[in-house]
Amino acid sequence: MKNLTAFVAQQNFHASLFGGKQLDVNRLTPADRAQLRDALEAALSPENLCCDGELRGRALQQKSRMLNGARRELQSLEKSA
Repeated sequence: MKNLTAFVAQQNFHASLFGGKQLDVNRLTPADRAQLRDALEAALSPENLCCDGELRGRALQQKSRMLNGARRELQSLEKSA
């Protein structure tokens, strides 16, 4: 759950800047999981993943690994719910 926890922490940071809802990875409602799924899909889009071509190499691999890991962990949570 380390990747999903890291992604939720990023989402919570952005939510704190804009007054959004803080999520707890251990208490995700179906609506929270849907919100995270949408956010992960957006983050994994090619233009967001590589920051419009600015992110390359090892940094891009690490970001991709974390986001794909978070997506797998979220899918695992959804299957067990």
